[in-house]
Amino acid sequence: MEKKPTLHQKIIDATLTEISTNGIENLTAKRVSMRAKTSTGIIYHHFGTMDGLIFETYSELTNELANRRAEVRKKHPLDPIKRLKETMLVNFDKDFINNANRRAWTQLWASSVCNKNINKMATEYYNSLYSQIESDLKEFCDEPSARQNALSIIAMIHGYWIQMIITNNATIEECISAANNCIDNARQSKITNS
Repeated sequence: MEKKPTLHQKIIDATLTEISTNGIENLTAKRVSMRAKTSTGIIYHHFGTMDGLIFETYSELTNELANRRAEVRKKHPLDPIKRLKETMLVNFDKDFINNANRRAWTQLWASSVCNKNINKMATEYYNSLYSQIESDLKEFCDEPSARQNALSIIAMIHGYWIQMIITNNATIEECISAANNCIDNARQSKITNS
């Protein structure tokens, strides 16, 4: 039996939908409350301010992704290739990164330029992601190659998101395949140089 979403989760989901539909610059408590079928007072009671709501919404997204990455690391403690490839699946997971969330992510990136709290959260998330990717690569690459490949993979993740969302010029499958090719090339480079 599925659990009924909590009011907190309904407000977060409504916020994601509202950001994806109308943009973060047009986000209002009234619009979110209408989508969540609650009052604006409840929103302010739970989140304090609209900035608090936005921050909590993005915190939920990044925490969920970080938790999924942690599960991957537990599942494959001795296999860096599997960890890396499953990390790519997490970053492009169709169930988690649905159409509503996709557009909200680009709003997060944009708002992190001006909002110190969101910038700090986004920086921590991407530093953690980068660190895990680089650490996994170091298990079969030298340090300079691991750094270069980690930067390439992170850039690919961001670039493909833009390709999917703005230009609709890439599919999730193409994004995962390209990242996996980069991982395989890094591994092959180690084999060739050995």
